[in-house]
Amino acid sequence: MPLIEGFWVRNYRVLKQISLGSSFQHTTVIQDDTGLPPYELRPFTVIAGGNGAGKSTVLDVFSFLADCLNEGVESAFRKRNGFHSVISQGCDEDDPISIGIVFRACADPRPLTYVVSFEAPSGRALRVANEAILYRSNESNPTNTMLLFFQNGLKTTRHVAPWPGMRRDDLEKVKATDSRRLALPFLGEFEDFPDVCPLFQNMSRWGNQSMSLDLSAALAPPLIPRLNNEQRINRLLELIKSMEEKHRFDFPGILNEISQKLPGVDQILIERTESGRCVLRFKMEAFERPLEAHEIGRGMLLFFAHMLQLEDSIPTPLFGFDDVEEGFDHAFCRLLAERLYNHVDMIGSTQFFVTAHAPRFLDCVDPRDVWILETGLDGFTSAFRASDDLANYDPSQFTASTRWFTDYVGRSGPVGG
Repeated sequence: MPLIEGFWVRNYRVLKQISLGSSFQHTTVIQDDTGLPPYELRPFTVIAGGNGAGKSTVLDVFSFLADCLNEGVESAFRKRNGFHSVISQGCDEDDPISIGIVFRACADPRPLTYVVSFEAPSGRALRVANEAILYRSNESNPTNTMLLFFQNGLKTTRHVAPWPGMRRDDLEKVKATDSRRLALPFLGEFEDFPDVCPLFQNMSRWGNQSMSLDLSAALAPPLIPRLNNEQRINRLLELIKSMEEKHRFDFPGILNEISQKLPGVDQILIERTESGRCVLRFKMEAFERPLEAHEIGRGMLLFFAHMLQLEDSIPTPLFGFDDVEEGFDHAFCRLLAERLYNHVDMIGSTQFFVTAHAPRFLDCVDPRDVWILETGLDGFTSAFRASDDLANYDPSQFTASTRWFTDYVGRSGPVGG
């Protein structure tokens, strides 16, 4: 499956300088990339850390890139209250926001690196400062083959190589009309760039999606009277309606599969009133009368929502769950972790990025798949892979009952503290 093997971010809110997974060290397109050892991200990545450590911000980086590709750069920044609300505090006025992604398509053993920077210098408009797509041509001799290079937002020349192996001097010059637009969507539409196409499709179809963040927020205990109980249930019904339309003929089977994973639930019932309104009920093993959705606990409803999304037979290639374990007991956490791993092993077409902080969930995840964020004294975030910080870690000894994260927190103090 196409896979993001690593990414790095510079000057994006609390992510002043952070790298996860494999990072390229042999290009000068962006000068401030320090790189990391080649720890490629796997299809299931968990981002852990305390409150304010930047977990949700990492997911928002992917949402931001999807917005840039689908709606345009200006719209993406506008949704986040403008460039100066996104750039890290303390940056100079000419500093850019930079993002790099290392991506490997199915058919090509060479990783593809996509780099983009945005800037809004004093007195000038927002623009794309740099954009590049390049191959690392040989793992043992990592020289780069440039497919696209665009530098200095004041210029409008992009260099495009129709096939790998061409020297930079051979690159075809293509005139661009607007330095505020990305070239990746342009290249991603052409068969001449077979590896760029899946990169564009994966990034543009990022799904923090459907209901994952919205539903989590909607089902959380309202600290302010933002959403009443009926509104929360309506969010879940929107997800049900979307899935029902998408899987019209096998939706009853999907509900049956999910009901077998919900403790104490015999059957999930979707009924229609005379006015056409959708009604969600749960037939419990212990009760004769089915329970209405508002009679079901928040954790059970959110777990049902996650399971519903994971049963999608037409999956999103990139998917993010924020605070995935919120409101779950240890049994639900174990079931969810098992389901995510099974989805990766059996479906094999979706890469998951998940944020979490509860030891009861993280204990169920392989430490090689957990990246821990910590907030430094300067207020910015750093990241490291959990398995690299565990003494004598042996992957063959990992089970969902090892309680490695609980012991790790007990040894090192609160994560993200």
